[in-house]
Amino acid sequence: GIFTSPGYPGDYPNNARCSWQISVNTGYVVAIRFTAFNLEGGFDCPWDYLEVYDGSSTAAPRLAKLCGSSARTIFTTGRNAFVVFRTDGSVTDSGFSANF
Repeated sequence: GIFTSPGYPGDYPNNARCSWQISVNTGYVVAIRFTAFNLEGGFDCPWDYLEVYDGSSTAAPRLAKLCGSSARTIFTTGRNAFVVFRTDGSVTDSGFSANF
């Protein structure tokens, strides 16, 4: 499957709050690969960011918090992933496109 930031390939909006719950068949893990990634950057990603959790909610361990212009492929340990995208009230960019 594919998921993208709102408005992609145009700029994402300010104050966005998005989440995706990804599940694959039993016996498989989720691999999230980014084909494009451009978010507002900054140390520890305080403004705009994408988080990936190793389970079906934010209660699961966080695997990554990403921003800026580089993103790595992320693998879960089980069949579920939960992805959260948040933006603040200023500065937008072209966002991301990912597949799994």
